[in-house]
Amino acid sequence: METILEAPETLGTVRRLLGLTHKPASLLLDYLRGTGDEEPNPELLGEFLRSARTKLSRLALVRAEGKADRHGGFKSVYFDDERVLAVTKPLRSSTARQALIELLVQCAMHENGHAVPCVHTAHVRVCSTPTAGLYQVISHAERMKATLAEYLSSGDYAALDARNKGNAIVVMLCAVCRTLVKLEAELQIRHGDLKPDNIMQRDEAPSKKDPTRAWALIDFGQVRSNASVGGDLFFLLWWLVHVYAKHVPRKVLAVLALALDVPVSALESVSLNPPIVAKNGRVDFASRVKRGGTLGDDSWLKLYGVTKTELYSVQRAIKVPALEPKQFVLAIRRLYRQ
Repeated sequence: METILEAPETLGTVRRLLGLTHKPASLLLDYLRGTGDEEPNPELLGEFLRSARTKLSRLALVRAEGKADRHGGFKSVYFDDERVLAVTKPLRSSTARQALIELLVQCAMHENGHAVPCVHTAHVRVCSTPTAGLYQVISHAERMKATLAEYLSSGDYAALDARNKGNAIVVMLCAVCRTLVKLEAELQIRHGDLKPDNIMQRDEAPSKKDPTRAWALIDFGQVRSNASVGGDLFFLLWWLVHVYAKHVPRKVLAVLALALDVPVSALESVSLNPPIVAKNGRVDFASRVKRGGTLGDDSWLKLYGVTKTELYSVQRAIKVPALEPKQFVLAIRRLYRQ
């Protein structure tokens, strides 16, 4: 993330994305590089107020009066013919700052050829009250077809035979691995929240030359710097093996489950209470994880042996050579059947 904010070309990205001239774009970039606790200075705040007259701001106000096509986190999403309009709820400055950084990360990735949706324009709207500084972040981006979660539950996927279902999963995983490798090598970041809800299918005809083009990553609000992207892959495989297992053909599922059987040494920086119990020096995350003590009533603990918060801690820290994308893609590609 710091790599993107400090890059010389980022100022130009800010200008294009928000339609700002050089000085206010510089002020905004300085603000984004800050701690996230301070409010925008008066000059930058004035620029936000002036930009309320833009076409995008007026469009957002009109669309927000109607029913959203989709809700996600802080965002209400509205579909146009070719684009998606995302309008956040009024946010405190620190949260709005993070939403802007997320858009900048996505823009930088798209401009560098990464598999992410294109963000065409964005805008910051002031919604302050007499006692609280509040802001909306609005964006107009490329429209996608469906999330991976939606695709796996769709009639189109259900109509495929086992071979083509397996091929579809392999193509998606190859696309994800390629993107993760580029994230780490070119931007020194990892996604941080890579689950089927944050992988999307493009709204275009599949390419026979490059079928992996059909898949893109979204939602970069949990981006981490200088961390292994193998944790991203671990997290995605965990969701596929547990929550979406019924949609994954058995032969593919067996390979994914095997990748989740990791050495306990890969978890040495993770501190959980009660601790995870290893068997023969390994922990099988494809099954319910065993713990060395009394567990609470959390539903995730009962089903999986870890809470959702603990799973996020594991994926942030885990380091397994077999889960590094360059290594894993060699195993998964063997499952593709012509």
